[in-house]
Amino acid sequence: KAKNILKTCEMIVTKHDGKVPNDVDAVLEFPGVGPKMAHILMEDAFNVTAGIAVDTHVHRISNRLGWADTWNSKSNAPEKTRKQLEELFDIENWREVNINLVAFGQTLCSAKLPKCEQCPIQQYCKRPNLDS
Repeated sequence: KAKNILKTCEMIVTKHDGKVPNDVDAVLEFPGVGPKMAHILMEDAFNVTAGIAVDTHVHRISNRLGWADTWNSKSNAPEKTRKQLEELFDIENWREVNINLVAFGQTLCSAKLPKCEQCPIQQYCKRPNLDS
């Protein structure tokens, strides 16, 4: 990771005049930066909604709720989930999708031991690959 940080700093200085670019494609050129981090950077640093940041919580819960159908994707599942969510939700809600699903996944809807009995939306859950 340290090598990626050093290379990214070098790229910011040499390619972007010392400023972090506010363009997803430019940020994706940085080593170690993927779509999730690029979308979070756009939101937090520049207040630009460029896409839904999909981490393990967003991916898992979106599939459990049937908002995405990428559970069994062999590759690039987070990007497939992102595209399906962006089709489902209006752009003005994209930031909240990430914020709320991450918090929900950290507190109630964990991967291994979800607290289904406490879940206020359990009636909508499809729970694929869940052994409970």
